[in-house]
Amino acid sequence: MTWAVEGLRWTLLPPVGGPPFRLVSGQEHLSSRVRPCVLAVGDRVLVWGGRDQSTTDDRGRPRPPEIGSGITIDRTGHVVRRWTIDWHAGDTAALFGDCVVVAGPGAEGCQRALVFEPDHPEAAERYPSSLASRDQPAAFSGSALMVWGGDVPNDRMERVRGRSWPTDEGAVFDVATLTWTPIAPAPIEARSRHVLEAVGDEVVVWGGKSWPQHAKARPLADGAVYDTATGRWRAMSPGPLSPRSMASSLTVGHRVFIWSGFGGASNAYRGDGALYDPESDTWTMLAEAPVRKPGAVAAAVGSLVLLSGGTYAGGRDVRLLIYDASSDDWATPDLPQFSPGPASFAPLSNGDLYAWSFVDPTTEHAILSGLPGHENPGMIAVSDRRTVVARETRAMVRHRFQSRT
Repeated sequence: MTWAVEGLRWTLLPPVGGPPFRLVSGQEHLSSRVRPCVLAVGDRVLVWGGRDQSTTDDRGRPRPPEIGSGITIDRTGHVVRRWTIDWHAGDTAALFGDCVVVAGPGAEGCQRALVFEPDHPEAAERYPSSLASRDQPAAFSGSALMVWGGDVPNDRMERVRGRSWPTDEGAVFDVATLTWTPIAPAPIEARSRHVLEAVGDEVVVWGGKSWPQHAKARPLADGAVYDTATGRWRAMSPGPLSPRSMASSLTVGHRVFIWSGFGGASNAYRGDGALYDPESDTWTMLAEAPVRKPGAVAAAVGSLVLLSGGTYAGGRDVRLLIYDASSDDWATPDLPQFSPGPASFAPLSNGDLYAWSFVDPTTEHAILSGLPGHENPGMIAVSDRRTVVARETRAMVRHRFQSRT
């Protein structure tokens, strides 16, 4: 590493977890939950959604927590606001200027977008699409969000039985006009558990798995790039990575980081990775990582990629792994103050990283400080464009809410 790993430190924040209950009871705690959506807005963090860890349905599956339970916390971890919102497990979100844009499955069985001001999430406006709900994170470009692929049930009975199949359908939600547009047929087959990351106006789709609940299931190693501005697809050049699904991925600068995952006849753990540049359509292999963590959650701070959670041969992995894209180097810092394990992350404006951990039934959260202040020109440009795009959006959302109330 080109910077001092020894300077990293976790600071535990006051607990906000506890027994599940409704926020309208007046208590300030939030029920423990798996994979909530977390988003940093200035010096505050919004936390909502996810799945309740402590309750199950009659088939033993996790139940969502009370609908709409969310909190806003400050940098010290104290709750400054409680609110409700139309959310569902599987939400992903991004900040567009003064607006939060959320993508996820809706209650009526279709994908939907929510748009709200950070100080007024209860005034969120819903924008349903014609797409069936699927458990697949969305990708956010400089002006839109895109949903493509994922597992969807063929009919109502399959939804009840919990069965689903990969789809090749998708749509783009334009933040400026608050409208959905179907995506043209892709040059690749239907898939789920794939990479879906945006670089500027383009969205990279790679890897994944076909027929995930079928004997013919197989991992994939091809991909395509969709331009949300022109509505056109183009195939990606063949990459150096073997077929895999559930790879950890995110955008670092102008490239997409793809690492680890499951692949092969025995669903083996993959430990290699690469950076893909959509502008030049080229691949660059990563240096060999010291560990393998399929399914790890990734977060980017400047040129750094932080990976937490995932699995390994001995079970669940709680170690933190860091990759520096500027030096092609890895580190596994020993940070005894806090082991996030599976977590939801939110990079803060000052370069620190907020983490909501769901290793145990009682949720813990903390802030990681000491990360170097690498600038990310690609993300700065995207953030600036989102601010411009959302100038009229904020006024439209506010007008629609006032008209509704």
